[in-house]
Amino acid sequence: MTKYLLIILILNSILTFSQTKVDSLIIDIYKKSIDNRIVVRPSESKLLIVYKFCDDWNEEINYLKKELNESQILELENDKNGTFNLIGLLSNLERNNSKEFALVQLKKLEKKETKMISIGCGDAFSTLTLNDFYLKLLTEKNNFITTKFKLTPEELELL
Repeated sequence: MTKYLLIILILNSILTFSQTKVDSLIIDIYKKSIDNRIVVRPSESKLLIVYKFCDDWNEEINYLKKELNESQILELENDKNGTFNLIGLLSNLERNNSKEFALVQLKKLEKKETKMISIGCGDAFSTLTLNDFYLKLLTEKNNFITTKFKLTPEELELL
């Protein structure tokens, strides 16, 4: 009995540490995610906050993709922060790495509010919409996701 209690305590402490690290990383990324730039989209007659998604965050983001549970992923996908949306999308894609799933996610993004993502974190001012940045990650080699599929030129044209 004592042996089982000890095993339960050890497992509990491991899970607690893991969750604490997840929470800490989410807070850290949130603090770094706002780019302090605003983009004016005349077609929508509104100002859009630009969110960052930096290449050098890949270690933290890849850790989160493995450790987040389903409800946390859903929360991130639906958060008002574009960086969190992208982390949620990539976490979900990591678990459902198929062309069909990715295309469904892209269709859902089209219906959501437009969000802007800064490409990298250098001095250059380059931004894409969340949809376009996600598509870029799906189609180009990067440190955040390795897809098990390729989108055809015909499929890309439909997007």
